Amino acid sequence: MVTLKANQVRKKLQGSTVVEVIVALVVIMVVFGIATMTYVRIVNSSSSPKLRLQQQLMVLAGEASSGLENPQDHTYQLENDIEIQQRVTDYEGSDQLLLVELEAFNKQEKSLASYRKIIQKKSHETP
Repeated sequence: MVTLKANQVRKKLQGSTVVEVIVALVVIMVVFGIATMTYVRIVNSSSSPKLRLQQQLMVLAGEASSGLENPQDHTYQLENDIEIQQRVTDYEGSDQLLLVELEAFNKQEKSLASYRKIIQKKSHETP
């Protein structure tokens, strides 16, 4: 068991002034704020927008292949000045397959993402 003598109990510890504490608190807050802003920029500037755009292209290709008619060339305009061009061609000369190519462009005509899908042609035969 630890026993303390009377002079050890009354001994004062060295403390910090209020100004030093406030300065330390401000420094910690600034460092934390910079770290948070850097983290948010890294997360937002990574491939997240490109991944969302790639997912939109996949959805549009799925819609093109699920329709009753064969898909046609088409241009889609998204709300953030992104244009998606859909091109449909015969796949390597096959009369049963179509190649659907979707490509996204920004307003400077720079390609942002592309997606290709091979689908089967719809037949118009009645049973």
